Amino acid sequence: MTEAPEAPAVSGDLSELRALAQGATPGPWEAHRYDEGDCWHIKYNDRGNWLAEVYTDDPGDGNDAAFIAAANPARIISLLDALQAQTERADKAVGASRLDGAVIEAAIEFAWPDIMAGGSCGFDALDEAVSAFQLATGAASEAGEQAEAIARAALTTTGEEGA
Repeated sequence: MTEAPEAPAVSGDLSELRALAQGATPGPWEAHRYDEGDCWHIKYNDRGNWLAEVYTDDPGDGNDAAFIAAANPARIISLLDALQAQTERADKAVGASRLDGAVIEAAIEFAWPDIMAGGSCGFDALDEAVSAFQLATGAASEAGEQAEAIARAALTTTGEEGA
């Protein structure tokens, strides 16, 4: 019997999780109770072939088997794709906000002498820099909200239904 590979850590590089999902038996996977006992099978095709058995303390409780079936390769890959896309969007937004923070600092340095002299063009330059910064930080916040929405959508749009 072959020993199962160790599960990758949740944080950091998820390429190992992607590789495991790509190498696993394709789905859809379904949980089916076996002979009214405490055993559930995770089936992966119409011929009734199964890839795992799940035993429970309560014969009627198939939650663990249903979860395993729902965490099939297609769904995991879909979630990883959504996470990667949102991470890239958030990274761009954070980069933009850092750049805009530098723009604000430069605007303050540029505008400060005019402001101290009682002029108004320094305030205009500062207002424009602050507006750009607010747009960038708003984009970063929106990216976080979109990440959650995409992850939820990936759970329902993989073409598979939970058991």
